[in-house]
Amino acid sequence: PASIPRTVAHAIWTIERLPKDIETFYEADTYPHNRFYSSATQLTSLMTGALMAGADDFLFYCLQYLDDPLEDRGYFDAYARLRPRFERVKRFIRERDARLAGVRQVWKVEDLSLTRGLGYGHSTEALSWTAYMLAKFGLPYTTQSRGADVAVLVGGTADALTDEEIRKLLAGGLFLDARAAEILASRGFSKDLGVDVVSGNRPPALGEEILPAAGCTCAGKLMNCYFILSAGSEGSIGRFVTLKPRAGTETLSRYTGMGGKPLVPSITYATNSLGGRVAVMATSVVGNRASGLYNLRKQELVQRLFGRMSGDGVPVMASGTPGIWILANV
Repeated sequence: PASIPRTVAHAIWTIERLPKDIETFYEADTYPHNRFYSSATQLTSLMTGALMAGADDFLFYCLQYLDDPLEDRGYFDAYARLRPRFERVKRFIRERDARLAGVRQVWKVEDLSLTRGLGYGHSTEALSWTAYMLAKFGLPYTTQSRGADVAVLVGGTADALTDEEIRKLLAGGLFLDARAAEILASRGFSKDLGVDVVSGNRPPALGEEILPAAGCTCAGKLMNCYFILSAGSEGSIGRFVTLKPRAGTETLSRYTGMGGKPLVPSITYATNSLGGRVAVMATSVVGNRASGLYNLRKQELVQRLFGRMSGDGVPVMASGTPGIWILANV
């Protein structure tokens, strides 16, 4: 199930950008058209994601190309049950001129080719893994600036942005992962990040601690962070940086070593001279499935942080529960 937001991420980006005079259909094709390969729930979830982004309808393949086409009614029955809701959503979007709202995913198609550097982080991965992260945290998202007071910039996408585009992002609410912060710092934007960013290796951390500045109400403040062992999902983190806060920058969480000794910040928050509200995370998002990122305590920290960075607030969120994929039409 966690792969669904990633799978439909590029379709959502495309649908949100096509002009209204182009009719859009999401091709729901599960060849060889039986549920040994894709469940009906998975298929209708993908269809729902495309529909919420503004797709007009579906090219829906629910029959197998055999002598008994409706041998398995699973897809057909699931669609029949959902069709009244699908139609209601389509009417709402059309009649109210509704669009996706929430946290903005920053990505440009130039990230595939026209970049200042080569190698790590250049593809559609920044788009798909941002969708994965926001869906895990129960936060709605859009790829457009409309309806989004806070943005997420991860991976190598920053290489494809102009200085003016970067300044505009830094003047609003902005969340950066390690690689994005690394690129912005190298291009002279450190003072607007509130931290100096030092490229580095995996810190010898045994834990991560939420600090009072995060404003969290969870009873426990410690999170898994066995970087020193790199076991299991902790080994999925591709990039690390050391964050050195500047004057006035808050540290929301920090890594700890042997005996709980403080090491370095893991998430920082700062305001800048552009009027922006900027948070920086010391690890990368692309490919990251670490338990230090995905847990209820970090979910509360991130949700509170995004609410703080958003001028009008995030329209809806799922709190205190993992992995609720939300798309909000406003």
